[in-house]
Amino acid sequence: MFKIAKLEISKLFRSKHYLKLLIPLALFILISTVIHYFIMLEGTGDINLFSIIYMVFIENGPFFFPIIAAIFFTDVIVNEFKQKTINILFSSTFSREEIFIGKFLGTSVVLTIIFMGLLTISTIFASLVADIRSISIGFFALSYGETLTRILILAALTLLFLICVGSYVFLFGAITKNQVIPIVCLLLTILFNGIPFLTYDSKINTFIRKYSFVNGLYITEIFPTYEIPYIDVLMLTMIFLLHILIFIMVGMHVFKKRQV
Repeated sequence: MFKIAKLEISKLFRSKHYLKLLIPLALFILISTVIHYFIMLEGTGDINLFSIIYMVFIENGPFFFPIIAAIFFTDVIVNEFKQKTINILFSSTFSREEIFIGKFLGTSVVLTIIFMGLLTISTIFASLVADIRSISIGFFALSYGETLTRILILAALTLLFLICVGSYVFLFGAITKNQVIPIVCLLLTILFNGIPFLTYDSKINTFIRKYSFVNGLYITEIFPTYEIPYIDVLMLTMIFLLHILIFIMVGMHVFKKRQV
């Protein structure tokens, strides 16, 4: 399993396949950071570190980040079928379950490196141009250390959500051997969570927002308060991990029965 993961990581970087993830994420993260820096500069002139990074997640987290991650994950699994390289893997000494989870883990590691790397660059830039002695949420002042902790938790939760999205589309990619269908399924999942006639107070929508992995679309809503809601953070973490486990278990079963 881990050997397959290492091979997948090497393959993604050697083939420059990672650029399909790096370029769009870099555009959305870094450009968004720079834009909000200039907006604050032209406005009050006060450059708030947390506000700059927080807006990156506000603007990109609910849609662009999961779509980019989904395209990357489906591309990895579907290309094995398109290029017929899946035959080589199936004829190897590795079990199909090891192949499936190994490729998923390798793809997740590459996503983690690129996503966290870009956010680190963005945070360093924002730290250099902002007044780190004057960071606040509303009327509450934050220290630089508290701000970095908050950004780290927000980034880690978002990353876990993206990996969960990846496991979701990885499953559909293994079932359909098609890249478009998993993306459409994800879009429908996102849109279903916001169908107009399902009001926020309806039982269905409340259940979805509380217990489904699409709860990750609302990660930023728990961070505008002074106190970090650790209970909510733990709840989200457990929801994401549970869904990843379910999607991977089902995906492994499907992959085992998959006809080439």
